Amino acid sequence: MNHLEEEAPAMNITRNGKEEINPDYEVWLNNDGLLTSWLLGTMNEEALSLVVGCDTTSQIWRCLEDHYLASTKEQEIHLKGQLTIKQGDGESLEIFIRKFKGTYDGLAAIRKLVDDLDKVF
Repeated sequence: MNHLEEEAPAMNITRNGKEEINPDYEVWLNNDGLLTSWLLGTMNEEALSLVVGCDTTSQIWRCLEDHYLASTKEQEIHLKGQLTIKQGDGESLEIFIRKFKGTYDGLAAIRKLVDDLDKVF
């Protein structure tokens, strides 16, 4: 499980009959704060406006995923529709292959890989 999917450990634990701050929570909080700072520092203004009020990396990730997943699905459908391309009249084989590769590269960029057998068809 990566840090973005990891839930915070309990804030307090009981040791020898005394309640104290969980050292694992302190480590998690420190790591999450560093990762949150890094994420926020790499975002453009549009993305930053989407994550206002998010306190943890997990909340930030879910917020961005909810917003951008729909456009990724649209892009996947569009690219898969292009897989049926045929070499056009007067189009060189080089241009056709470049378009074909661009479609597969676009699918790979959104992590929607197509297996080799499907590429052949």
